Amino acid sequence: METIFGIISALIFAIYTAVVIYKTGGIPYSISETYYRLEHPKWFSVCLGLNGFTFFVSAVGRTPENIQFLVFLALIGMIIITLSPRFKERTEGIIHYCGTALLLLSTQAWVACTNPWLLITWLLPIVYIVRHVMADNMQSDLWTKIVYARPAFWLEITGFIIIFINLILL
Repeated sequence: METIFGIISALIFAIYTAVVIYKTGGIPYSISETYYRLEHPKWFSVCLGLNGFTFFVSAVGRTPENIQFLVFLALIGMIIITLSPRFKERTEGIIHYCGTALLLLSTQAWVACTNPWLLITWLLPIVYIVRHVMADNMQSDLWTKIVYARPAFWLEITGFIIIFINLILL
């Protein structure tokens, strides 16, 4: 049963991301930015909330008892993000970024405690971003080239991929 919830979690995330890219005609600057791109922005919270719940159900039973608190922290981070999706607003943005930090730190600590070698995957988006910036022939400053590479999106995608691979391996 836990495996099914892991598959459902990955599918929710993949389908949501693919639909947003298709409907908006391009890669967003971040997953959170998709909230502002959607005709019905509540889908952001619905999909990420379901993703967090299904991840939790899949991960908590497979995780060694001494580090299960990291799965709980990840769920809390995801709940914070889903309840405060408008990151461009000052107060809600601070809450959103705190949830994001909690989600990132707890999930990557969870991976580090279970399959630490998976963390090498973080090199992929870094290499992509550096390569994109170096190969870009645009006559613009470095910051514009970096923003055009969509680093937040690729880093977020990498984080979720690492989580889903770790679920498979547990």
